[in-house]
Amino acid sequence: MAQSDPRMITLAREALGWTQKDLASAAGITQGHLSKLESGLVGPGPGTLEQLASALHCPIALLEYAAPVRGVEVTCFHHRRKASTMGASTKKRIEALAQLTRISVDGLLNGVNLANVRDLHRADGSTEVDPESAAADTRIALGVPSGPVENLMRAIESAGVVVVQRALGTASQDAVTTWPADSAPMMIVNTGLAADRLRFTVAHELGHLVLHAIPGDEQEAQADRFASAFLAPAIDIRPDLVALKTTEMGRLMKLKVKWGLSIAALIRRARDLQEIDESQYREFQMKLSRLGWRTVEPGAAMAEAPNLLSKVIDLRRAQQGLSSSELAGLAVMSEESFSRYYLPVPKARNDELRLVMDDA
Repeated sequence: MAQSDPRMITLAREALGWTQKDLASAAGITQGHLSKLESGLVGPGPGTLEQLASALHCPIALLEYAAPVRGVEVTCFHHRRKASTMGASTKKRIEALAQLTRISVDGLLNGVNLANVRDLHRADGSTEVDPESAAADTRIALGVPSGPVENLMRAIESAGVVVVQRALGTASQDAVTTWPADSAPMMIVNTGLAADRLRFTVAHELGHLVLHAIPGDEQEAQADRFASAFLAPAIDIRPDLVALKTTEMGRLMKLKVKWGLSIAALIRRARDLQEIDESQYREFQMKLSRLGWRTVEPGAAMAEAPNLLSKVIDLRRAQQGLSSSELAGLAVMSEESFSRYYLPVPKARNDELRLVMDDA
């Protein structure tokens, strides 16, 4: 008889945002029986795994997945916005999605060698690291020249960071990030983010990867400082912000295109670099409110999309001849779900990152 891992039933259920009552109803079993299954007090009877897998729209292999499920690392749950509004069930759903995505990513990467990957150094937590200094060092490590970061996704993927875009089902969380000791660093970024917000989110999460191996009270502020310094180093952006006035919104719109930062972020950067004082900063905030730009800004930064996993999939298809069904098996997903989330291929390609299959 097939054996199940009770943790996987719980993860698959929570990733859908379902209660035990929801899953029990969909699978045609009692809630009490499901509770015992998830607690490991009883094993599944004949056909129960099939019923659960069908209800959860996942392969039985996921419910039988036996590799250790890692705890959520410190960098996984940093609420960049509206943290206090996120309920426990939403947090569980995002955490479960992060765990399942990690399983899929590890499966797809297994046996793939990320050649010519740049080194991304992570602080060990023994000493406090200055975010601005870390940002400067990281730009050098990733080969980013002075000035605006032309393609942020390409830069971080050159260090082997896997970026997955998935709907997190809430505006309260822009991304989650994990970096287990034995796996590639990974970001799950919420879909639907404006291009400038996406860039700042990715840079913010990069800050978590670089700075935070252990918990700390100032992590969100530190990651924001890292992101600002990484995307707009003081020495490079200061000349663009000198003598900035609240009447110069057109100037800020041009800088938004140049730097790939929101107008609000540019105003904060000007304040942080003391190119405007607190009184001017407040005036800017009131103007943003009057214009309605706090919710939606005019202008657009260059859209970016990750493609490391697309390259991995292309490699496996070309060298191993794997079908969509076989690729879904590696990701421990149903073919339908795998096709929905991983098969669309971005137009932009990262030709700097070379991949090879390990020898069998």
